[in-house]
Amino acid sequence: MRHLREGRALVYAGGDYRNARQLLAAVKRKCAGSSGAQRRKERRKRTAVHAVERADGTSIGQQWMRQKELQREQSELVSRLLIKISLEGGRPSEILGLKRTPANVSDILSFAFQNDQELELRINGGVPSEPCYLLLSLNDFLAMIGGYEWNRKGVYIDALQGYIYPHFGVFPPTRQDYIQLLYRIKVDRTHDGPVWMMEVGIGTGVLSMILLQRRVVDRVIGTDVNPYAIACARDNVEWLGLQDSVESIVEADLFPPRDATKYAETHKVDVVLFNPPWIPGDATTWFDSAVYDPNQSILRRFLLQVQHHVKEDGCVYLLLSNLGVLLGLFQMDDLHDMFAEGNLEVVEVYETKSLAERERPTKKPLAMAANFALRRLAPAAGATALAGWAGITTLNDDWDDYFHSSSSSASSNAEPEKIVILGSGWAALNALRKCASKDKSVVVVSPRPHFLYTPLLASSSVGTITLRSACEPLRALVESAAQKATSATFVRADAREVDVKSKKVRATTDADGMELELSYDKLVIAVGAQPNTFGIPGVKEHGLFLKEAEDSAKLHARLLCNLEKAAALNHQGDKYRAEIDRLLKVVVVGGGPTGVELSAELADFAHNDVAKRYGDDIANRIQIILVEAMPRILAPFDESLANVARDHLISRGVDVRTGTAVTYVESQDVTLAPSTPRNATPEQKAAAAAAAETEEMGALVWAAGIGARPLVKKLAQSLGQKDMRGLQVDEDLRVKNTDGVYAIGDCALSGFAPTAQVAAQQGKHIGRAIRDGADSKFVYNHAGSLCCLGSDNGIAQLLAPSGSTSFNVWDALGAPTVGRNGDEKAVTGKPAFVMWRSLYWTKLLSTSSRLSLGGDWLRAHLHGRDVVEPVLQRAATLRQPVESFGTELKRNATIRMVPKTEALATDPAEGKRKKRFWLF
Repeated sequence: MRHLREGRALVYAGGDYRNARQLLAAVKRKCAGSSGAQRRKERRKRTAVHAVERADGTSIGQQWMRQKELQREQSELVSRLLIKISLEGGRPSEILGLKRTPANVSDILSFAFQNDQELELRINGGVPSEPCYLLLSLNDFLAMIGGYEWNRKGVYIDALQGYIYPHFGVFPPTRQDYIQLLYRIKVDRTHDGPVWMMEVGIGTGVLSMILLQRRVVDRVIGTDVNPYAIACARDNVEWLGLQDSVESIVEADLFPPRDATKYAETHKVDVVLFNPPWIPGDATTWFDSAVYDPNQSILRRFLLQVQHHVKEDGCVYLLLSNLGVLLGLFQMDDLHDMFAEGNLEVVEVYETKSLAERERPTKKPLAMAANFALRRLAPAAGATALAGWAGITTLNDDWDDYFHSSSSSASSNAEPEKIVILGSGWAALNALRKCASKDKSVVVVSPRPHFLYTPLLASSSVGTITLRSACEPLRALVESAAQKATSATFVRADAREVDVKSKKVRATTDADGMELELSYDKLVIAVGAQPNTFGIPGVKEHGLFLKEAEDSAKLHARLLCNLEKAAALNHQGDKYRAEIDRLLKVVVVGGGPTGVELSAELADFAHNDVAKRYGDDIANRIQIILVEAMPRILAPFDESLANVARDHLISRGVDVRTGTAVTYVESQDVTLAPSTPRNATPEQKAAAAAAAETEEMGALVWAAGIGARPLVKKLAQSLGQKDMRGLQVDEDLRVKNTDGVYAIGDCALSGFAPTAQVAAQQGKHIGRAIRDGADSKFVYNHAGSLCCLGSDNGIAQLLAPSGSTSFNVWDALGAPTVGRNGDEKAVTGKPAFVMWRSLYWTKLLSTSSRLSLGGDWLRAHLHGRDVVEPVLQRAATLRQPVESFGTELKRNATIRMVPKTEALATDPAEGKRKKRFWLF
């Protein structure tokens, strides 16, 4: 750039043609002085500055000319980047020193330099006998390529119903609005003889040829100062077969010499047509000479001389642009003065708007928005969606769903391996998704026909979301697995017994229903756990739980029912005050994440929706009590985060009682006492009993621990285990003392916390092990813990190992370090709330569930929570043939119908049971 600015020319040689073009583009950008974004910013700034300057008296025309001067300077700099062209026999042949140049370089150069005279002018003194070369601006060469393509492809003109072929250096006739003005030309044909027309500045010849085809005129004389235009017009006239109607096309400054034409003896014509340069000013390049007219000298000379070339009853048509007027470079009064000087009279003025200006109002805002969305937003949205999908797949560790190649060597004629999965929770469904392959026959057994997204139960119990968003149809998931496996079947039944010796599972559809026998090669036990009441009297009979979808619906119904009763009684004044307070008191037992999230949802429900629907009088009397036997809530979290959650709940009106245990539950009250350690002395127990208090309540929700299901206890007992809390497994998650039996999730004593995060990872590990036919040690990767506190609030304890670059954003925001090893970050408030929703939204198993959940969150935010009481009365499932999917039941070798006479081995009383039929 320094050499170019100092006036030196640079010859590009020894490189690549493509690189040369990139260099030219870089020079142009450098001439502009900044990057694209900076240039746009500077252009907006200049626009604002120019507006101020115009307010101070600087005209827009002066700004225009200043901009043109800058473009001229840029053009001079760019034109100093040269290429070397060899000449053979006086004709250009190729570009020297450049690789990979266009194959038709010779044709392009021959097209641009049409005659030897032009070349002689360029090489200063004619064509020498010895080899020589021509230096040409690279920018001009690119312009020659564009002109060559215009000439090769042609330009279609509607008025001509055909193509014309512009030459290099001649403006192509792309202004259709100029052509439409020709339709208004009128000619007096009262006299005898042909109608003669002279077009000054004929260019491509399009205007004359249109008038000839429409028979407005009969004979045409054309002039132009540009030799390229002369050759172009002659070629187009010949191409359209109008050469007999064209007297001559000669090179002349405005009007032809008298000896150059053979028209009327008076050398005057009936019509003169002229499209003069329309911008007063100096041309910045030779190509702009057809646009700029310094001091309007060309137009002035034309108007002074035209009377000598047109008959007295003839007419002169000027095609003028008003751009100069809009720029303030000349006034219409000046034009009328020039008419008067030429002894000309303006008979009529025809005006038309440019096509671009006419089309602008017809563009509808909706269509423009749609066009913008398709051109700009759609690619960005597609890229964002793809990135989001990749992020979700990476977060869920599911890339092997798309790129895994099976390594199984089983023969296509061999029997498929029988896989039985008991359960439909996090562990079972992830095992199903990963183990499905060509040589596997999979059967999923569960009394629940859906996968339940347990972290959303607290939200569904108060109407923040619908249960549809928290439940995924199990058959849809099995159908997806059936596309990969030999067969995949869902059986809605309850597993009652596992015979590890004969490798069979006994199941039944209900207490009195059909019994099934399922054989297996590999058995995955993922039945989860059930609520643990710790033998406290009255909990099973009068308490509500939060483990299944039905539990959420029951709690939602109880809350709304109590609200309606309280609202009805409130109309009686203070007569039923005690009963209203009882109905509006909710006791949540268990200070873990489930109990805390439910308490937060209940508090939000009371403050927002109850106040709006039932009034402040009812909302202010709602009392929420969170009971926890341990000294603090949220034991899995750091104590500092647990205190943040406690303080937030208290600020929302929740009565948090730690170190308090439930000792007895009735239908309308609960007994609370200080908790005691397991090894408490009789005196400590007596003191706690003496301090016990009874609280009346409208609902008690039990979220205080889990216990083993009957199937797990029965199998653990048969295996000789002493610990009945679950199934003991080895490091590969195989049940000890068994062959081909795995236990995962909450039913396994694997040494990990009973969380959905652990269950999902164990399910994927076992699924891959079965798919690949190789057991391996399970390694748990803890990502952190989240808890939603409602009201756009939450807490998060995120894993950030020492020396790791993870979560740098939290370091930048000053997130404190927590955890026993100091390898976790504490995040609170809205960021944690957004993380909670975002993470659990991505963990959903289908797009439909994600859309449904997002819609529920949006509806709750805009219109409030759902206050429609669920309808819970429904008939029990009839004793029909077992529900199944995939391979038909009678063809699936894994399942066998068991006659009623075959009793379960561990239940002798079952054989004595008789079916009773009642006729009504």
